[in-house]
Amino acid sequence: MNSRVLAALASLTASWMAVQAQSVAAQATDPSSSDAALTLSQAVAATLATHPVLLGGVARQRAAEEAYGVSGGTRFPSLNLLGTAAQFQEPMIVTPIHGFEPSLVPPFDETLFQARAVLGYTVYDGGARGARIEASASQVNAAQSDLRSARQELIGQVAQSYLGVLLARDQLEAHDQRIDALQAELERVQALLAVGRAPRVEVLRAEAALADARANRIRTVTMRRVTEGDLGRLMGLSPGSLVEREFQRVVLEQGGSLDARGLLSASLDSNPGVQRARDDLTAAEAAVGVAQGARRPSVDLQAAYVDQGSLAGHFTAEWNVGLGISMPVFDGGSLGHGVSRAEALREASRENVRLAEIGAAANVDRALAGLEETEARAVSLRTAVDRSEEVARIERLRLDTGTGLQADYLQAEATLLSLRAALSEAEHGAVLARIQLAKAVGELDESWLAENLGGGS
Repeated sequence: MNSRVLAALASLTASWMAVQAQSVAAQATDPSSSDAALTLSQAVAATLATHPVLLGGVARQRAAEEAYGVSGGTRFPSLNLLGTAAQFQEPMIVTPIHGFEPSLVPPFDETLFQARAVLGYTVYDGGARGARIEASASQVNAAQSDLRSARQELIGQVAQSYLGVLLARDQLEAHDQRIDALQAELERVQALLAVGRAPRVEVLRAEAALADARANRIRTVTMRRVTEGDLGRLMGLSPGSLVEREFQRVVLEQGGSLDARGLLSASLDSNPGVQRARDDLTAAEAAVGVAQGARRPSVDLQAAYVDQGSLAGHFTAEWNVGLGISMPVFDGGSLGHGVSRAEALREASRENVRLAEIGAAANVDRALAGLEETEARAVSLRTAVDRSEEVARIERLRLDTGTGLQADYLQAEATLLSLRAALSEAEHGAVLARIQLAKAVGELDESWLAENLGGGS
C-alpha cells in the first residue's frame, strides 16, 4: 500500500473522528443535559470538535496531502490539447512544406487553424522527481504529526482547566466550611459577652478571623470564575455557561509502577514532536536528492499530433516524436552551492532530531518527578488533614467546656483550611502530572483518558 493510499485513509479516519467528536460535543453542550455532570471526556470532545487550532491543523494536513498528489502526478505522462486560430494580413502557408517540387506547392490563406495533441514524459531526471515526491510524502507525515501534537496540547489545556475548576470549587468549599465554623465561634462569644462571661477581645478576635476568611474566599471565587471561563472558551461556549454546571470528579485509576526506561523509549517512538523532527529530516534528505539531480542529465520524451488547415479547408494531420536530452555544463557554481546548502540544511535537521529527542526525554523525567512528588504529597496531606480535623474538633470541645483557648481553636481552623487546600491541589496535581506524562510520551488521546482516569468518561 503506497503513501498516497495511506494518506487518503488517514484523511478519511480524521473526518470520521471529527464527526464522532462533534456528536459527543453536541451532547456535552446540549442545554437539555445541563443537569447532568460534565465529564472531562465531554469537555475534550467539545474542544476538539470546535477549536480553531485543530480545525486549522486538519486543513493544513489536507493541503499537504493535495501537494503530495501534485508531486505524485509527475510520475505519469502529460497530455495537452492546444488550438489556435490566426488572421494574417497576407496569405500564409496552410500546411508545412515537405519538399521542393511544383506539385508540392502548399495552399495559402489569410485565416489559419491549428489543433495539437502533445504527449510529454520525463524519462530520467537524475532522481530529482522521486526526491520531490519523497519530500512531499514526508510533509504529509509532518502535518499529521503537527495535528497529533495540536490534539494533545488541546487535551492537556482542557484537562488543566477542568482540574482547575475542580480545585477552585474544592478550595471554595473549604473556605465556606471555615467561615461557617468562624461564624459559629463569633455567635458563641457574642452570647457569652452578652452575659458577661467573655471579654470583648475574644469577639474582636473572632470578627477579625471571620473577615480574613471572607477576604481570602474572594480570591478563590475569582480563580473559579477565571478557570470556568477558560474552559468554556476552549469548549466554544459562551461566557458563564459552566457556572451552574456540575463537574464529575476525576481520579487516577490504580495501576502498576511506571517503567521510566520504557516510557522514555516510547516517547522516542510516539512523541509527535520527535516524529515531526524526523519527518523534517526525511524532507531535508530528499531536498539533497533534488539538488543533486539538477546536476545530472535529463531525458524527456515528447510526441505530438498536429492538424492544420484554413477556412477553405486543406486540413492536413501529421505526427512527430522526439527525445530530448539536456545536461548543465556550466552555471557559475550555482548548482554546486545549491547542493551544499541542501546538505547543510540536512545536518541542521539531524541536530533538530537530537534536540527533539533530548527534549522528549527531559519532559518524561520532569513529568515522572512531578507525578512522584504530587502523589507523595497527597498521601502525607491526607494524614495531615485527618489529624488536623481531629485537632480542630478537640479545640472546639475545649472551648465549649471552658478549658480551651480561643486563639488555639482559631489557629486550628486556619491550619485545617490550609491543609485541605493543599490536599486538593496535590490530588488534582497528581492527575495533571499523569496527563503531562502521557503527553510527553505521545499517548495522550481520548482513549487514554477513558482507560486511565476514573470519572473522566
